[in-house]
Amino acid sequence: MNYNFRVQPAAPGIFVRPDGLVNPSSSGAPGQTLTLFVTGVGQVQPAIQDGEAPIDDNSRPTQAVGVTVAGVTAVTSYVGEPTWAVGVVQINFVVPTTIAAGKQPVVVTVGGVASQAAYIDITE
Repeated sequence: MNYNFRVQPAAPGIFVRPDGLVNPSSSGAPGQTLTLFVTGVGQVQPAIQDGEAPIDDNSRPTQAVGVTVAGVTAVTSYVGEPTWAVGVVQINFVVPTTIAAGKQPVVVTVGGVASQAAYIDITE
């Protein structure tokens, strides 16, 4: 049997807890810097050999990466592969100051491809 399928240059997925909240930063206040982890960002530069962990934290996705919280663009302060993981990218982002308290969706976009929404609890 032959199967045809399309491989996307990116298919980001956010690491979440069983309740759908972002892991490890499941809550935060407006203006606070939070951390999330994703997979499926595609190629990084400098390139890393398949299956190898990065030797430093300088490998960054080659495609544009963005984060939104409740549809509002968040500023990212770091996007890169941590040395302890293979195929995982860490994103540090600042919760926009205009976000209302409560459970809010977080979406990561890589090269124009959006992840499924995860959630964070916004505190006051």
